[in-house]
Formats: sequence, C-alpha cells, structure tokens
Amino acid sequence: MFSIYDKQWKFLMKSVYLDKVSHAYLFSGKALLGKKEIAQEFAWLLNCQSENFDEKPCRKCSSCQEMEKNCHPDFLLIESTDKTEETEINLIRYLGNWLSLKPGLGKFKVAIIDQFQAFSFPAQSALLKTLEEPRGQTVLILVSDYPELLVPTIISRLQEIKFHPPSNEEIVDFLLTKEERRIERFAELLNQDLFFWFREIEVLTKESDTL
Repeated sequence: MFSIYDKQWKFLMKSVYLDKVSHAYLFSGKALLGKKEIAQEFAWLLNCQSENFDEKPCRKCSSCQEMEKNCHPDFLLIESTDKTEETEINLIRYLGNWLSLKPGLGKFKVAIIDQFQAFSFPAQSALLKTLEEPRGQTVLILVSDYPELLVPTIISRLQEIKFHPPSNEEIVDFLLTKEERRIERFAELLNQDLFFWFREIEVLTKESDTL
C-alpha cells in the first residue's frame, strides 16, 4: 500500500506477524510524508480480524468497518490544536486512563498523537507514566515532524521509525500507473528476439484486462 515507504511498512507488518509489537512508537520525519496516515493504517492492521494475514487490513471485518466509520472503541486519534497547558495535561491523563481499559472489539487499544512536539513540556512529561508502565495490549504512536523538540526521556522509551523524503526516482516509480508500466513492458519487448516475443504474447493473451 505504501510503496514509497515499503521498508517501514514491511517492518511494521513483520512485528505484527511475529507478535513483537512495541508498546510505543515514534514516527519521525519531515512534514507531509504521510506519517499519520501510515500510523492509522497500522492501527487498522493491528485490529483486523481476518484469519488470512496477507489480507490484513481486510476492510471487511467488523473491526475494519468500525475504523472506516471512525467510531472504533479501541482507537483514539489526538490531533494537535491550540490548547492550554492545563488542557493538554488533562488530555494526556485521559489518554492514560483510556489505555488502561481492556480492548473491547479489537486485540489492541491503539492511540495516535499527531504532532506531539507541539505539546508543552509539562504535558509531554505527563505522558512518561503511561510509557513507563504500559498495561496489557496497548500501542501508542507519537507522530512528530520535529522529534528534537520532544523530551529526551520520552524518546528513550519509544521505538523510532524514521521517514525520509523519497528520491526523484522513487517518486516517479510510485506515480507510474498500471497502464504506464505495461507500456514500459511492451517497450522492453522491442529489444528481444522473435522467440521471446511469441513466448511473451502467450503470457499476455492470458491476461484478459491487458488485451
């Protein structure tokens, strides 16, 4: 799904497959790289009920459907807005209480805090207790464009996954449509011999949508 960040996504999938999911992650990198979107997709993956792992997130099970409707009881998204320091601290305390509850529909209680560096230092420090004493099946994901603004003791308790701007070649490859890839495939055939052509045509005729 995220071909530009295939390495990061495969790492997250492997952690779920091997049942080695961390209690807390830091998705760090420059703005507009899709960190929050990948964090949300990870939440879908964690609680998908499909028995076939390769299909996760299936978007068909009851858990996926509740995520689609933005009303999953085990998912919480906190986005940075203009809040007072007291409000931020109360929000962090609410998060800690919410994470202490057992999952209702999914396997994990999953919370995402977007742009956590925007929270005040007292509010960040209030999160330490939750990080130091994780309870049960909980996953907390902090998303930050500027991880250097986070309290160092918080970073030390997170598994950081870094996102870097893709190269021009990666962007071009990502934007290529299925049809454009087929055109490239046909262009490559021009340099092949007749025997290769007949063998390739035999393959192509079996792909009805290519005809």
